[in-house]
Amino acid sequence: MPSIILVIAGTGYHPEEYKKLKEELESQNINVITVSDIAPDAIAEDESRTNVDLRLSEVNMENYGGVIFLGGAGAEKYLNNHLSYQLAVSAKKKDKIYGAIQVSTRILARAGVLEYKEATGWNEDNRLEGILRKNNAEYEDTEPVVIDGKAITAVNSDSAEKFGRAIARELKR
Repeated sequence: MPSIILVIAGTGYHPEEYKKLKEELESQNINVITVSDIAPDAIAEDESRTNVDLRLSEVNMENYGGVIFLGGAGAEKYLNNHLSYQLAVSAKKKDKIYGAIQVSTRILARAGVLEYKEATGWNEDNRLEGILRKNNAEYEDTEPVVIDGKAITAVNSDSAEKFGRAIARELKR
C-alpha cells in the first residue's frame, strides 16, 4: 500500500481540510502518515487535536511516496522553515509527489520546488501570485486543483477530496 506524508502545523492547522484529505486518501487505499513540527499531538484552529506520527525532523523521504503540506492559520508561522523546505526538496530530488493545499503552496514556492511549475492555493490576501512569480512559478487561478508533473496544489478545503483523488492517482502510477 503506498504511503503519503501529510504535514500539519503543530498549532493552527485547518481541521476540515485535514479530515477531508485524510479520509479521501484512505478511501483510495493510501497509508497516511501525519507529520508536524511538534508531537505527540497537533492542535487545530478549532482546538481539536490530531495524533502526530512523526516530527518533521524524523522523516526519511525514502520511505514514502510523497509529502503534502496542509494549510491553516498556523501553517506559515510553524511550517515556513528550513525543515519543511528540506523535506519538499528531498521529495522533488527523489522524484516523489510533493504538494500543498491552501496557504501552504507558499511554503513549496519558498522551498524552490515550484520553479517553472503552475500552482494554485489560497490567495484571499492577493499575495500568492507575487510569491509564486518571485520563485519562478506561475499562478493558476482557474482550477481548484493543479497538477504539474509531481507537483500537486489545491485552493482550499472545498477542493480537498479532488486533491486527494489526484494525489492517489499519481501515487498509484
